[in-house]
Formats: sequence, structure tokens, C-alpha cells
Amino acid sequence: MKNKDWKKYLFYILLIFGLLYLDSYILRQRAIYQKETFDVGLTYIVMSMIVKIGVGTVLGLDYIVGEIKKSGSWKINLSKIFLMVVPTLYFSMSFFAMYRFIENPIYKILTYPMFIFFKNDSSFIIASQLMFGYLFVTSFYKQSKEVKS
Repeated sequence: MKNKDWKKYLFYILLIFGLLYLDSYILRQRAIYQKETFDVGLTYIVMSMIVKIGVGTVLGLDYIVGEIKKSGSWKINLSKIFLMVVPTLYFSMSFFAMYRFIENPIYKILTYPMFIFFKNDSSFIIASQLMFGYLFVTSFYKQSKEVKS
């Protein structure tokens, strides 16, 4: 293994641990805010969500850096976007649906799957946020132009 690889992966893991530490700090601040104001603190939820998506993005960073080095035109894997990225984004935003309950039949239908999962445990939301970051980054690729003879 090259020395460059060691440095790259050390940087990735330090970045991931830094983001996880930042997320725990945000969650701690949210708990303090909730105790003082009895408010949910949607700002803290948004910041935590962005950090977790950032962790997923860092996990896919090696892939996207490899794609950047290739020649060709950028393409989007639409099947991956629609079948994997959009559902993970949907479940990533479950906290907003839980705290922004609206008495509307369409809203209830759209958020019903969220409530089913949220009822048992909220860890799927964290997993969805991590997966969203990774899947979004890995949905882009470069297609080389083939020369016809």
C-alpha cells in the first residue's frame, strides 16, 4: 500500500470521527435547549441531519474522487436516484414530519410509512441519513467517450 493511501484514509477516518463528535455536540446542545425552552429545536435537528449526511458523503468520497480523475462526461444513475436516494431522503426527514404534524388526510397518507418505522425505533432515521449521503455521492459517474473506427 502506498504512503499516499495511508494519509488519505487517515484523513477520511479523522474527518468521520470529527463529524460524529460534532453531531454529539449538537445533540447535547439540543437537549439543553429542550430543557430550557420545552421546544423541539428543529434547527438542531437540521444541523444534526446535515452532519450525518456529511458522514455518508465522506464514506463515498473515495469513489467520487476516483470518478473525478476519469475522463468523459458526467452521468447520473437515475434508477439509483429514484429507487434508493429518494426513499432514503424521505426517511431522513422523518423527524420533521413527526414534529410538524398537520391535520390533513394527504399529509397523513404521505407520512404513514414514517410513523410505522418511527413507532419502533428512530435509529432507522440515522441509518437513512448516512445512506442518503453515500448513495447520493455514488449516483454520479463518468462515462468515457468511445472512439468508433
